[in-house]
Amino acid sequence: PKPPAAATPPLSGDDTMNRSSLIVLAVALIAAVSLTLMPARPSAAADRDEEVISNDDVRQAMAVLTKNQKALRKQMRDPAKNADSANKLSAMLDAAVLSKQYVPSWFETQDQKKSYRIMMNKFIITLVEAENAALQDEQEKLLKQYEIINAIKEEAHKTFLPFG
Repeated sequence: PKPPAAATPPLSGDDTMNRSSLIVLAVALIAAVSLTLMPARPSAAADRDEEVISNDDVRQAMAVLTKNQKALRKQMRDPAKNADSANKLSAMLDAAVLSKQYVPSWFETQDQKKSYRIMMNKFIITLVEAENAALQDEQEKLLKQYEIINAIKEEAHKTFLPFG
């Protein structure tokens, strides 16, 4: 009678190395395929180079800014209306934060995008300071911050809008 055949031949040093290499190669291929099939998550820096919000969202935000700025102009000198002024400034702040996420499509350079973000940061800081002044009944500071808000708006429109 014949002895039963071995299920697998004994491994030599070369065979062990080849099987180990194949296993490493298989794991690497599986990892590579998995990475290519996973949905890409854009980085925060990439988000800033894209339009994060729609044109309609920006138009609505700008409408909130314009409407509340006009209303503030009429009531800012009246300390009795400071609570309402603070609410209007808070609405403007929300709209400004939303607008900051928008990168206008006509910006061609990173410098333009950087300047826009810096200007929006200044605008947001000024809105916060104005809201705090209204909440603390500091009329002089409120009026001063309102002047700065107007100056930033005018400068931003000259600098960043394609039609100036």
